[in-house]
Amino acid sequence: MTLVLIYYLIPEDFVLFSLFFFWVSRVCGLKWFYNNHELASGENDNRLLVWNQHSTQPVLKYCEHTAAVKAIAWSPHVHGLLASRGGTTDRCIRFWNITTNSHLSYMELEVRSTSGSKARCGEVWRRE
Repeated sequence: MTLVLIYYLIPEDFVLFSLFFFWVSRVCGLKWFYNNHELASGENDNRLLVWNQHSTQPVLKYCEHTAAVKAIAWSPHVHGLLASRGGTTDRCIRFWNITTNSHLSYMELEVRSTSGSKARCGEVWRRE
């Protein structure tokens, strides 16, 4: 069992602390949703988990990646739309709708190192 302490600032400059007791694999990436109520975590065991402030367990679990989830990016344009990128052997960015709890699609990538994976995942939201 692992103790994880998660904290964040709320608009009134109060610090809210939450303690969670749960078994976690190695966390490879964390990203707060813009409203600071949901947190997505990429795990070393190929899972993408979504947490909210009202639960001590993940509210959504996605297991479609075939390598550790190295990068996560929330869409700034569509509420509840999330992108995640697996490690080198996965070679894709997957798109999720957390509002409907669905896997929407994926985009295959050419083979390259994971050193630029965080930037690549966030780049999918750029408007041309």
